[in-house]
Amino acid sequence: MITFTPRWSFKGIEGNTKPGIAVRELIRKRVMLYDKVPPSDKFSAYGQGLDWVQYFLPEGSDTSSLSKCPFSIKSEKTNHE
Repeated sequence: MITFTPRWSFKGIEGNTKPGIAVRELIRKRVMLYDKVPPSDKFSAYGQGLDWVQYFLPEGSDTSSLSKCPFSIKSEKTNHE
């Protein structure tokens, strides 16, 4: 499952604010009840860490596959005659 949430929806609960910390703790507790596995150590708050990492979390705790972003831009030269 992947969910994208616009940044404006986090206004007032961002970063290391007291409300932001409380909301993240609540969400992570609910995730633990749902998933029955510990949350990834790659989860972070906005502005901490790299966002793309959180969209490609592997099952389990092995995060070695996250050394670089899995997306890359490829360009091919074409001849237009």
